Amino acid sequence: MAQVRATYQGNFHIEGLGVGGKMLFVRGLLFGLMLVFASMAGCLEGSPSEDIHGEHYNGTPLANGNAGDFTLIDQDGENFTLSSLEGDLVVVSFIFTRCTDTCPLITSKLRQVETDLGDKMENDVHFVSVTLDPEYDTQERMSEYADIHMVDWPHLSGTREDLEQVWSNFGILVDRTFIESHTEVSMNHVSILYPDNSTELHGVMADMMAENSTGWNLTTMALNTSNVSLNYSYHEEWGHSVEGINGSDVPDDYSWWWKLYIWNMSNTVWEESSVGIDSLEVNEMTHIAWAANISNISALPDPTSALAHSHGHETDDNETDSNQSEDSHSHEKETGHEEVEIVNYTVGHNTITFILDEELDRRIAFLGDEWPAENLVGDVNTLLTEDGDHEDDHSTPAAGIFLSLVTMILAAIALQNRRE
Repeated sequence: MAQVRATYQGNFHIEGLGVGGKMLFVRGLLFGLMLVFASMAGCLEGSPSEDIHGEHYNGTPLANGNAGDFTLIDQDGENFTLSSLEGDLVVVSFIFTRCTDTCPLITSKLRQVETDLGDKMENDVHFVSVTLDPEYDTQERMSEYADIHMVDWPHLSGTREDLEQVWSNFGILVDRTFIESHTEVSMNHVSILYPDNSTELHGVMADMMAENSTGWNLTTMALNTSNVSLNYSYHEEWGHSVEGINGSDVPDDYSWWWKLYIWNMSNTVWEESSVGIDSLEVNEMTHIAWAANISNISALPDPTSALAHSHGHETDDNETDSNQSEDSHSHEKETGHEEVEIVNYTVGHNTITFILDEELDRRIAFLGDEWPAENLVGDVNTLLTEDGDHEDDHSTPAAGIFLSLVTMILAAIALQNRRE
């Protein structure tokens, strides 16, 4: 039987094997060592966030890296540090409370994403909204904005100096002239009170309503602007009737239905409308509500409390939409997947929403406000799956080393059996 003996000098002697047997034994050892080194190569690779993974993102994959760290003040007056969320996915949006169109729409979509993600929001995913208008967006205004839109994730503000560093880290430029052109205007509001007593508030600038507009015109414009679905019927005698809002449809047995309410400015209360929605004339002080008849009317928000956030903006006839500055660059990967390097991307009238990975690297961007909520949900789930795959990949080298050692032992046993 062949024996392997180690001397004190660290040399190995193989007794009982001829020259051919020794060569086969050495080759077996070398082959096993090659497998060991191959399996260990995975341990030497960089962080998974250094590469852009996946070929099926709905948003835009990003080529540039970490978002950095920052500490700002949330709507409750508490310090918030981005690095406190390291290890989870983070969705970062940029808003300002004087915005009447894009920002409420983005917030509404994120609220839908939050609902769709369900339990994942508790442990794996977090939302953060950062102001583009720090002088105006005080803690109190950010708190009121979050309350109006019924969201509770951090809404952050701070000094302009602090915010400019954050904007720079994310590669964006703020169109301050556009933001500061916003002036207070009259607003009409449509409030929604669902059967579970949850509420929504949607606003339309009064000067956007055509002359002789009706309550139905206000309803459709407000909900369409906020991307809220509306199911209705029409009767020649009674006019329009609401059958469902945002998926909450009147049941077949009519155990509940939608009722129309009007805000009484004099008494500051909601009152059931005495006329149909098509007969309701809209003026600059009109606020209406659609409420499920089984809900608690006291849960309806006071529409006048939203007026501090109901603003329009003054523009000249030559204003153009700045979607992306000339300093933003695109790169084409070998996979055919386009990457974008966000550098000096102008926000104000336009906006951008980021998904950060577990190392707070900017991985995906959603440009503008026309993306559907389910697209962001899909990309979040994709990144969560990829992160799980990386954890599995990290365990592979250890398993490979074990298998390689087993291969070496089996090779040695086979040689010994052959000799015998």
